[in-house]
Amino acid sequence: MMRCMISALILGGGIAGAAPVQVAVTLEPPSVPFHRVARYTIAVEAVPDVTVDIPRLPEIKGVEATLRDSSEETLEDGRRRIRRVYALDAVRIGKYLVPSLRIAHGEGEHVATAPLMLEVRDLTDDEKEAIERFALTESPEVFLSRAARAWPARLVTALLVVLAIAALVIGVVWYRRRKQVFVSPPAPPWEVARQRLRALAARQLPEAGKHEPYYVDLSAILRYYIEDRFQVRAPEQTTPEFLETATSSGLFTEAQQEALAAFLRHCDRVKFALYKPSYQEMANGFALVAKFVDDTVPRPETTERRAAA
Repeated sequence: MMRCMISALILGGGIAGAAPVQVAVTLEPPSVPFHRVARYTIAVEAVPDVTVDIPRLPEIKGVEATLRDSSEETLEDGRRRIRRVYALDAVRIGKYLVPSLRIAHGEGEHVATAPLMLEVRDLTDDEKEAIERFALTESPEVFLSRAARAWPARLVTALLVVLAIAALVIGVVWYRRRKQVFVSPPAPPWEVARQRLRALAARQLPEAGKHEPYYVDLSAILRYYIEDRFQVRAPEQTTPEFLETATSSGLFTEAQQEALAAFLRHCDRVKFALYKPSYQEMANGFALVAKFVDDTVPRPETTERRAAA
């Protein structure tokens, strides 16, 4: 019973002070996996003739706090309601104290908010299973080794194709005796992403234990693919900004959003929190990106359906 009461108190925050100013803070949810963000909300209600000064949320070591919403409205009884909503994003697993704020109002008066505790945890087995549904049907290790072996042969084939095209162009120019400019159409985003994935696999960074450059390149491949494929400014955005855009855009399914969130925050843990991933985690990341690209290739629309025999 006591545990339920404590949880409800944390979720609901605390209300401090009395009229003419009331302050409430909430942290939803108080416990999140590392691939999600928590929402910290400050709500102030004040009578019309009282000035209110809400300071910015102070720096929390290990947590990126981003102001997501700032609004003010007038209630039916004439009181003002002011809201500030922050997204709290941490890449390290642990507990973080969201400190108390001093809300100034009137002539030198203030209200102190209650400090709240944010818990950032690892993924549960169910959450990991949901993410791994995006893994390739073939073992990621097989995919990596096959891509590394196939890359030289594909490079030779590509060079031969380029040479053949060049010879054809030269012949046309010579035959017509006039200048022509041959411009090949740009490769579609999914082909560019696949070429970059093959090149990354050929470098064999996981085998060499070079996890940081591996994740830098792998996450860049994903972000640039999303930018080219969906016109989302993924490379310039932070992980929380990109995930918010992905959620609000409606471009991806809920399962895809979960997979992207888990992968990008896993990359952040490696790049910024000094997390050392296992070889299998690196292979799973590669498989997830490759599967995401395959799943988002445009499918030709069927204009006719064959009648059932």
